[in-house]
Amino acid sequence: MFIGNHIGEETTAGATRDAYAADEPEPSLVAGSDARRFSWRELWPISNRLRSYLDGKIWSDWEPAWRWADLFAEGGKEASLWRSAPPSSDILAIVGLQFEARILASRSIRSVFLRPDPNRLSANIIAANRGIISFGICGGLAPGLRAGACIIASSIHDGARTWRTNEEWTRRLLQSIPGAIVAPILGVDAPVIHIAEKSRLYERFGAAVVDMESHLAAAAASAHRLPLAAVRVVADDARCGLPDAALAGRRIDGSIDAPAVLRALLDNPSDLAPLIRLAAQTHLARAKLLSLSQSLGGRMGLPFP
Repeated sequence: MFIGNHIGEETTAGATRDAYAADEPEPSLVAGSDARRFSWRELWPISNRLRSYLDGKIWSDWEPAWRWADLFAEGGKEASLWRSAPPSSDILAIVGLQFEARILASRSIRSVFLRPDPNRLSANIIAANRGIISFGICGGLAPGLRAGACIIASSIHDGARTWRTNEEWTRRLLQSIPGAIVAPILGVDAPVIHIAEKSRLYERFGAAVVDMESHLAAAAASAHRLPLAAVRVVADDARCGLPDAALAGRRIDGSIDAPAVLRALLDNPSDLAPLIRLAAQTHLARAKLLSLSQSLGGRMGLPFP
Protein backbone atom coordinates (compact mmCIF):
# COMPACT_ATOMS: atom_id res chain seq x y z
CA MET A 1 0.00 0.00 0.00
CA PHE A 2 1.22 3.46 -0.87
CA ILE A 3 0.24 6.81 0.62
CA GLY A 4 0.83 9.75 -1.67
CA ASN A 5 2.13 13.10 -0.45
CA HIS A 6 2.27 16.70 -1.58
CA ILE A 7 5.84 17.36 -0.47
CA GLY A 8 7.93 18.81 -3.28
CA GLU A 9 11.36 17.43 -4.02
CA GLU A 10 14.45 19.20 -5.28
CA THR A 11 16.14 17.67 -8.28
CA THR A 12 19.84 18.11 -8.98
CA ALA A 13 18.93 21.00 -11.28
CA GLY A 14 16.99 22.76 -8.52
CA ALA A 15 13.58 22.01 -9.98
CA THR A 16 10.72 20.72 -7.85
CA ARG A 17 8.68 17.62 -8.55
CA ASP A 18 6.06 15.75 -6.57
CA ALA A 19 6.93 12.57 -4.70
CA TYR A 20 5.62 9.49 -6.42
CA ALA A 21 2.51 7.65 -5.41
CA ALA A 22 1.42 4.23 -6.67
CA ASP A 23 -1.46 1.84 -6.11
CA GLU A 24 -1.73 1.09 -3.08
CA PRO A 25 11.09 -32.38 36.79
CA GLU A 26 12.68 -29.17 37.57
CA PRO A 27 14.60 -28.67 40.80
CA SER A 28 12.63 -26.98 43.56
CA LEU A 29 13.57 -23.47 44.64
CA VAL A 30 12.01 -24.05 48.08
CA ALA A 31 14.55 -24.80 50.80
CA GLY A 32 13.87 -27.90 52.88
CA SER A 33 12.67 -27.37 56.41
CA ASP A 34 15.32 -27.92 59.06
CA ALA A 35 16.71 -26.21 62.12
CA ARG A 36 19.53 -24.55 60.25
CA ARG A 37 19.56 -20.88 59.34
CA PHE A 38 18.20 -20.31 55.87
CA SER A 39 20.80 -19.39 53.27
CA TRP A 40 20.16 -18.10 49.76
CA ARG A 41 22.99 -20.32 48.60
CA GLU A 42 20.80 -23.38 49.16
CA LEU A 43 18.66 -22.35 46.22
CA TRP A 44 19.70 -24.29 43.15
CA PRO A 45 20.10 -23.62 40.30
CA ILE A 46 20.87 -19.93 40.68
CA SER A 47 23.55 -18.11 38.77
CA ASN A 48 26.54 -16.69 40.59
CA ARG A 49 25.47 -13.22 39.57
CA LEU A 50 22.03 -13.65 41.12
CA ARG A 51 23.61 -15.09 44.29
CA SER A 52 25.80 -12.01 44.52
CA TYR A 53 22.76 -9.80 44.19
CA LEU A 54 20.80 -11.67 46.87
CA ASP A 55 23.83 -11.55 49.17
CA GLY A 56 23.85 -7.77 48.82
CA LYS A 57 26.67 -7.43 46.31
CA ILE A 58 24.78 -5.32 43.79
CA TRP A 59 26.46 -4.52 40.49
CA SER A 60 25.70 -1.52 38.34
CA ASP A 61 24.74 -3.38 35.18
CA TRP A 62 22.28 -5.86 36.73
CA GLU A 63 19.08 -6.43 34.83
CA PRO A 64 15.99 -7.81 36.63
CA ALA A 65 15.05 -11.41 35.88
CA TRP A 66 11.94 -10.44 33.96
CA ARG A 67 14.14 -8.60 31.45
CA TRP A 68 16.49 -11.48 30.66
CA ALA A 69 14.30 -12.99 27.95
CA ASP A 70 14.03 -9.58 26.26
CA LEU A 71 17.77 -9.08 26.43
CA PHE A 72 18.41 -12.43 24.75
CA ALA A 73 15.77 -11.72 22.09
CA GLU A 74 16.87 -8.16 21.40
CA GLY A 75 20.63 -8.57 21.48
CA GLY A 76 21.51 -7.14 24.88
CA LYS A 77 24.70 -7.86 26.82
CA GLU A 78 23.81 -11.51 27.33
CA ALA A 79 22.87 -11.99 23.68
CA SER A 80 26.54 -11.84 22.73
CA LEU A 81 26.77 -15.41 24.04
CA TRP A 82 24.42 -16.49 21.26
CA ARG A 83 25.89 -14.52 18.37
CA SER A 84 28.53 -16.13 16.23
CA ALA A 85 28.63 -13.77 13.27
CA PRO A 86 30.19 -10.30 13.56
CA PRO A 87 28.07 -7.31 12.48
CA SER A 88 27.75 -7.01 8.70
CA SER A 89 29.36 -4.00 7.08
CA ASP A 90 26.84 -3.99 4.22
CA ILE A 91 24.18 -2.09 6.14
CA LEU A 92 24.42 0.85 8.51
CA ALA A 93 21.22 1.28 10.51
CA ILE A 94 20.34 4.57 12.19
CA VAL A 95 18.46 4.32 15.50
CA GLY A 96 17.50 6.67 18.32
CA LEU A 97 16.71 4.32 21.21
CA GLN A 98 18.74 1.65 22.96
CA PHE A 99 16.20 -1.14 22.49
CA GLU A 100 16.22 -0.48 18.72
CA ALA A 101 19.99 -0.95 18.68
CA ARG A 102 19.69 -4.18 20.70
CA ILE A 103 17.13 -5.58 18.28
CA LEU A 104 19.50 -5.00 15.37
CA ALA A 105 22.49 -6.37 17.28
CA SER A 106 20.61 -9.63 17.69
CA ARG A 107 20.58 -9.89 13.88
CA SER A 108 24.28 -8.93 13.52
CA ILE A 109 23.34 -5.61 11.96
CA ARG A 110 25.65 -2.66 12.60
CA SER A 111 23.82 0.36 13.96
CA VAL A 112 24.64 3.92 14.97
CA PHE A 113 22.86 5.21 18.06
CA LEU A 114 22.41 8.95 17.52
CA ARG A 115 21.89 9.93 21.14
CA PRO A 116 23.42 12.08 22.44
CA ASP A 117 25.60 13.13 19.49
CA PRO A 118 23.95 13.20 16.03
CA ASN A 119 27.26 14.29 14.50
CA ARG A 120 28.81 10.87 15.10
CA LEU A 121 26.91 9.43 12.11
CA SER A 122 29.32 10.49 9.37
CA ALA A 123 32.29 9.19 11.36
CA ASN A 124 30.73 5.72 11.40
CA ILE A 125 30.18 5.42 7.65
CA ILE A 126 32.85 3.21 6.09
CA ALA A 127 33.77 2.31 2.54
CA ALA A 128 32.28 -1.18 2.88
CA ASN A 129 28.78 0.18 3.55
CA ARG A 130 26.32 -0.54 0.74
CA GLY A 131 23.32 1.32 2.15
CA ILE A 132 21.87 3.29 5.04
CA ILE A 133 18.53 2.51 6.67
CA SER A 134 16.57 4.37 9.33
CA PHE A 135 14.98 1.83 11.68
CA GLY A 136 12.84 2.19 14.79
CA ILE A 137 9.61 3.52 16.22
CA CYS A 138 7.89 6.71 15.14
CA GLY A 139 4.91 8.93 15.85
CA GLY A 140 1.83 8.79 13.67
CA LEU A 141 0.64 11.89 11.82
CA ALA A 142 -1.88 10.43 9.36
CA PRO A 143 -5.24 9.96 11.14
CA GLY A 144 -5.86 6.42 9.87
CA LEU A 145 -2.64 4.90 11.18
CA ARG A 146 -2.71 2.81 14.34
CA ALA A 147 0.02 1.69 16.72
CA GLY A 148 1.99 -1.18 15.21
CA ALA A 149 1.55 0.00 11.61
CA CYS A 150 4.74 -0.38 9.57
CA ILE A 151 5.80 2.51 7.33
CA ILE A 152 8.37 2.19 4.55
CA ALA A 153 9.53 5.62 3.45
CA SER A 154 8.88 6.76 -0.10
CA SER A 155 10.66 10.00 0.75
CA ILE A 156 12.06 11.80 3.79
CA HIS A 157 11.48 15.47 4.51
CA ASP A 158 13.03 17.73 7.16
CA GLY A 159 10.90 20.82 6.65
CA ALA A 160 13.26 22.30 4.06
CA ARG A 161 14.74 19.46 2.04
CA THR A 162 13.37 16.21 0.64
CA TRP A 163 15.27 13.03 -0.11
CA ARG A 164 13.93 10.14 -2.18
CA THR A 165 14.52 6.66 -0.86
CA ASN A 166 15.96 4.01 -3.18
CA GLU A 167 13.03 2.65 -5.19
CA GLU A 168 14.43 -0.86 -5.68
CA TRP A 169 15.22 -1.23 -1.98
CA THR A 170 11.81 0.15 -1.04
CA ARG A 171 10.12 -2.31 -3.40
CA ARG A 172 12.07 -5.23 -1.87
CA LEU A 173 11.08 -4.13 1.64
CA LEU A 174 7.44 -3.89 0.63
CA GLN A 175 7.55 -7.44 -0.74
CA SER A 176 9.08 -8.68 2.53
CA ILE A 177 6.71 -6.90 4.95
CA PRO A 178 3.05 -7.86 4.47
CA GLY A 179 0.68 -5.02 5.22
CA ALA A 180 3.37 -2.34 5.18
CA ILE A 181 2.52 1.15 3.91
CA VAL A 182 4.81 3.17 1.64
CA ALA A 183 4.53 6.84 2.57
CA PRO A 184 6.57 10.00 3.26
CA ILE A 185 8.34 10.40 6.61
CA LEU A 186 8.98 13.72 8.32
CA GLY A 187 12.20 14.14 10.33
CA VAL A 188 12.35 16.63 13.21
CA ASP A 189 14.89 17.60 15.86
CA ALA A 190 12.58 17.57 18.90
CA PRO A 191 9.71 15.33 20.03
CA VAL A 192 6.25 16.15 18.67
CA ILE A 193 4.26 16.23 21.89
CA HIS A 194 0.74 17.47 21.29
CA ILE A 195 -2.06 16.01 19.18
CA ALA A 196 -2.77 19.43 17.67
CA GLU A 197 0.86 19.72 16.59
CA LYS A 198 0.67 16.33 14.87
CA SER A 199 -2.43 17.47 12.99
CA ARG A 200 -0.71 20.69 11.90
CA LEU A 201 2.35 18.84 10.61
CA TYR A 202 0.22 16.37 8.70
CA GLU A 203 -1.75 19.16 7.01
CA ARG A 204 1.40 21.10 6.15
CA PHE A 205 3.70 18.34 4.94
CA GLY A 206 1.44 15.36 4.19
CA ALA A 207 3.86 12.95 5.87
CA ALA A 208 2.37 9.81 7.39
CA VAL A 209 4.72 9.62 10.39
CA VAL A 210 7.41 11.61 12.17
CA ASP A 211 10.68 10.62 13.84
CA MET A 212 13.94 12.21 14.96
CA GLU A 213 16.47 10.16 12.98
CA SER A 214 15.35 9.60 9.39
CA HIS A 215 16.30 13.07 8.11
CA LEU A 216 19.82 12.63 9.56
CA ALA A 217 20.11 9.23 7.88
CA ALA A 218 18.93 10.78 4.61
CA ALA A 219 21.44 13.63 4.74
CA ALA A 220 24.29 11.20 5.45
CA ALA A 221 23.23 8.84 2.64
CA SER A 222 23.07 11.76 0.22
CA ALA A 223 26.49 13.09 1.27
CA HIS A 224 28.11 9.67 0.84
CA ARG A 225 26.11 8.71 -2.26
CA LEU A 226 24.63 5.60 -0.65
CA PRO A 227 21.19 4.02 -1.18
CA LEU A 228 18.66 5.10 1.44
CA ALA A 229 15.72 3.30 3.03
CA ALA A 230 13.61 3.74 6.14
CA VAL A 231 11.41 1.28 8.06
CA ARG A 232 9.46 2.70 10.97
CA VAL A 233 6.70 1.34 13.22
CA VAL A 234 4.09 3.60 14.78
CA ALA A 235 4.17 3.80 18.59
CA ASP A 236 2.18 6.93 19.44
CA ASP A 237 -0.52 7.37 16.81
CA ALA A 238 -2.05 10.65 15.71
CA ARG A 239 -4.58 10.54 18.57
CA CYS A 240 -1.90 9.95 21.22
CA GLY A 241 0.07 12.82 22.71
CA LEU A 242 3.19 12.41 24.81
CA PRO A 243 2.52 12.93 28.54
CA ASP A 244 4.98 14.98 30.58
CA ALA A 245 5.89 11.91 32.63
CA ALA A 246 7.13 10.12 29.51
CA LEU A 247 9.33 13.05 28.52
CA ALA A 248 10.63 13.48 32.07
CA GLY A 249 11.82 9.88 32.12
CA ARG A 250 13.64 9.99 28.80
CA ARG A 251 17.40 10.17 29.24
CA ILE A 252 19.56 11.70 26.54
CA ASP A 253 21.02 8.25 25.79
CA GLY A 254 17.57 6.88 25.00
CA SER A 255 17.14 4.87 28.19
CA ILE A 256 14.36 5.29 30.76
CA ASP A 257 14.83 7.05 34.09
CA ALA A 258 12.16 5.28 36.19
CA PRO A 259 12.56 7.51 39.30
CA ALA A 260 12.05 10.58 37.13
CA VAL A 261 8.85 9.08 35.72
CA LEU A 262 7.54 8.40 39.23
CA ARG A 263 8.36 11.94 40.36
CA ALA A 264 6.55 13.35 37.36
CA LEU A 265 3.52 11.18 38.09
CA LEU A 266 3.46 12.42 41.69
CA ASP A 267 3.42 15.99 40.39
CA ASN A 268 0.75 15.22 37.79
CA PRO A 269 -1.22 12.00 38.53
CA SER A 270 -3.48 12.60 35.53
CA ASP A 271 -0.56 11.51 33.32
CA LEU A 272 -0.93 7.92 34.52
CA ALA A 273 -3.66 6.83 32.08
CA PRO A 274 -2.00 8.30 28.94
CA LEU A 275 1.36 6.95 30.10
CA ILE A 276 -0.06 3.43 30.38
CA ARG A 277 -1.59 3.76 26.94
CA LEU A 278 1.70 4.98 25.47
CA ALA A 279 3.60 2.13 27.15
CA ALA A 280 1.19 -0.43 25.71
CA GLN A 281 1.47 1.02 22.20
CA THR A 282 5.26 1.22 22.43
CA HIS A 283 5.38 -2.43 23.52
CA LEU A 284 3.34 -3.33 20.44
CA ALA A 285 5.67 -1.36 18.18
CA ARG A 286 8.72 -2.90 19.80
CA ALA A 287 7.41 -6.42 19.20
CA LYS A 288 6.76 -5.51 15.56
CA LEU A 289 10.32 -4.21 15.14
CA LEU A 290 11.70 -7.47 16.51
CA SER A 291 9.56 -9.45 14.08
CA LEU A 292 10.70 -7.25 11.19
CA SER A 293 14.38 -7.69 12.03
CA GLN A 294 13.90 -11.46 11.92
CA SER A 295 12.04 -11.46 8.61
CA LEU A 296 14.33 -8.99 6.82
CA GLY A 297 17.59 -10.72 7.77
CA GLY A 298 21.08 -9.36 8.20
CA ARG A 299 21.01 -7.17 5.07
CA MET A 300 17.61 -5.61 5.81
CA GLY A 301 16.30 -6.38 2.34
CA LEU A 302 19.18 -4.63 0.56
CA PRO A 303 18.94 -5.70 -3.10
CA PHE A 304 22.50 -4.78 -4.08
CA PRO A 305 25.54 -7.09 -3.82
